[in-house]
Amino acid sequence: MLSYLLLTAIAFCLSFVITPIIRNAALHLGLVDKPGGRKIHRLPVPRVGGLSLVLSMFLTILIAHELEWISDRFAFDIEIPSGMLWGIITIFLMGLYDDLRPVPAWLKLLFQFGAAGIAVYSGIRFDVTSPLGEVTIDLGLFAVPVTVLWIIVVTNAFNLIDGLDGLAAGLGIIAAITSATIFGLLGATPSDSALLLILGGALAGFLRHNFYPASIFLGDSGSQIIGFTLAILSIAESQKLGHALPAVIPFLIFGLPILDVLLSMFRRALKTGELQNRRSFSPMRWVHTSMRMFESDRDHVHHRLLTMGLTHRVAVLMLYALASGLSLLAVITVIADYRNAGAILLIVFLVAYVGISKLGYDEIALLRTRALLQWGERVVLTRLAALATLDLTLIAIAYWLTFILKYEGIWSSASLNWYLQMFPLVSIIQFSVFLGFGLYRGIWRAMGSSDLLPLSLAVAFAVLFSHVAAVIQKPPSGIGSFFAMDWVVLQVLVLAGRRAIVLLAHLHRRGPLPKAVGVLIYGAGRRGESVLRELRENRGLDLCPTGFVDDDPTLVGLKINGVSVLGSTHDLSSIISTQKVSAIIISTPKISAERLIPVAKLCSEQRIPVLRCDFQLERLTNLGRVVH
Repeated sequence: MLSYLLLTAIAFCLSFVITPIIRNAALHLGLVDKPGGRKIHRLPVPRVGGLSLVLSMFLTILIAHELEWISDRFAFDIEIPSGMLWGIITIFLMGLYDDLRPVPAWLKLLFQFGAAGIAVYSGIRFDVTSPLGEVTIDLGLFAVPVTVLWIIVVTNAFNLIDGLDGLAAGLGIIAAITSATIFGLLGATPSDSALLLILGGALAGFLRHNFYPASIFLGDSGSQIIGFTLAILSIAESQKLGHALPAVIPFLIFGLPILDVLLSMFRRALKTGELQNRRSFSPMRWVHTSMRMFESDRDHVHHRLLTMGLTHRVAVLMLYALASGLSLLAVITVIADYRNAGAILLIVFLVAYVGISKLGYDEIALLRTRALLQWGERVVLTRLAALATLDLTLIAIAYWLTFILKYEGIWSSASLNWYLQMFPLVSIIQFSVFLGFGLYRGIWRAMGSSDLLPLSLAVAFAVLFSHVAAVIQKPPSGIGSFFAMDWVVLQVLVLAGRRAIVLLAHLHRRGPLPKAVGVLIYGAGRRGESVLRELRENRGLDLCPTGFVDDDPTLVGLKINGVSVLGSTHDLSSIISTQKVSAIIISTPKISAERLIPVAKLCSEQRIPVLRCDFQLERLTNLGRVVH
């Protein structure tokens, strides 16, 4: 383990040192990417970062071989398949030429097919596959086209997603580390894991110079190398394992770049089809317009995030978080022996659909059709989608916190595997119960005591149904106490989450208004409290309560929702002189005229308007006249 960490550190240091040298040389030679068009950078930036990446990786491999020769303590056993090596050289040279002098999309695609063909010819290919880890499918004659398609898709996925500073490099690091972890869990040969860690280390050293604001870009030579290397190693390692690696695993690891490239090709294909429908058919014109599917534009997922108002850094970090979440699901799926892989994949597809819909890709007819997933759209795309996400997070936290508390940090691998296998099912059951109890039909920022009972019942039934489902899955001993603790922890977390929403809404309402008029509220009873709430809720009034005035001496000095009762009407003159009071609101009609006369007289002298707040119901008459 320490040997591979050493390799990662060597790759990091080499990349960290080599990258500025190549950047300065590129600036001196004028090998820069100039701003303009679809590009979002404003200054010329070198785009030959792929050279730094490749040099760092190959120098690290040479150093590893030298260390093996010097001492027997170092046994890295790094072997690069010949098909992978020549494929990388082909991809790199074409990408580097494209960085220096842009070439058409069809030519790049042709070289990608050539590199994939070299890998397949050397014996790197998918002979069998297993979608979810249960049924194995012999690809037969389809082995070659499926392998080539996989290599092309992953290579272009990382190439096309390289649109923000540090995005492709960061996603490459996450994918490389996750793949190495999974290969280690599956008992794979150390050679491929070492290559992945070298790639991750080189990308980490490069990311220091590539993160926003970037001083150097990966370019096509770098981004294509990332995708090609990851695609080849996923195939090669699947062959060495002796059994098919379930397709769900690489799709989760590379899920975000693959989603972006497929989405881009799909929407561009639709635009191409619309263009072709308007003209007479011609084979050459069809080929020419179809190649537009592989051209770059400013309509990728990361560009849409910027359009929505996110900053460059926030957009990149958000995509890092999404990729890390998908990678964590891949690791959990492997540890759980691929059980519940179908449920995880379904959830990922649903979340992806929601995300794509929110990004507003209107040109995709599939997303414009409300007939698709209407139930899911009513549930997930409501105004409380964020609350549903919060609940899923709290369910996960409660589950694993309970696990840690129950076993006090000491558990067997069998127990851990069982709880990992049950986690997706428990999450789905508990969230479904919350959904069934209508927790997402309420406005929780206005939560009252009457909302606590259905919330508590929902938590209780969610845990109860989870326990019933767990009992029939051959659980370890003590499962009853586990779910009893889970009920307590989940109850506390959910209630605290709801109260946090109320608190945040309250703090938001208490925030200062720059042009608000300071007002006193006369009457600190229930009507005064209602007036205070209305002033805070309805910020369009531009009225800011500065305090209460009440003739009950027992209330003076107390606070109502954070606003003090400053005194009685006898103290009104001094209150007005010390506070910025621009108006006085009479909160209730129960205040007699005798008490209001001195108040009105003083306000008249100070030129302060007096407002009366009243609540009454009026019968609507002459409705026909009003309508017409």
